[in-house]
Amino acid sequence: MSRLKTVTDQTTYREVIKKEVAMFQKSVAKLGNVLKKPKPKPGDGSKKYGVVDFVVIGTIVGIGILVNIPAAHAITAPAQGSFAYSVYDIGVNDILDGPIGFVGGVGAVVFGAINAIQGKVMGAIPAILGGAAMLQANNIVTSLGAII
Repeated sequence: MSRLKTVTDQTTYREVIKKEVAMFQKSVAKLGNVLKKPKPKPGDGSKKYGVVDFVVIGTIVGIGILVNIPAAHAITAPAQGSFAYSVYDIGVNDILDGPIGFVGGVGAVVFGAINAIQGKVMGAIPAILGGAAMLQANNIVTSLGAII
């Protein structure tokens, strides 16, 4: 007997393989039909949104956020002996307005100037603005309304 003789009395290996391949092809065809997306019909609710829709929705959300923000109130420096005065004194008076803040602010301005001379404007602008902010930290803290 040859190797491709009968699997059962009536079928050979080739016939079994042909049947399996045909069943597999039918399964793949059914899966392909399931995965195909039907084209949207007009009025079925599957609308594509454009840029104008996003701008309108973003504007409405932005206005809603701005309306719900509570107003910031500027404060004066806390008086001695009040709540968290020691934290304010160390953080603002001793560090930001002290020698550490001055050296940091001047260093940032110098770093920004060096970057500007080298033509690295995108690095120079934040450095100069940050250094100026460090030099005026006490005024910024009291004008932004930090709650202490």
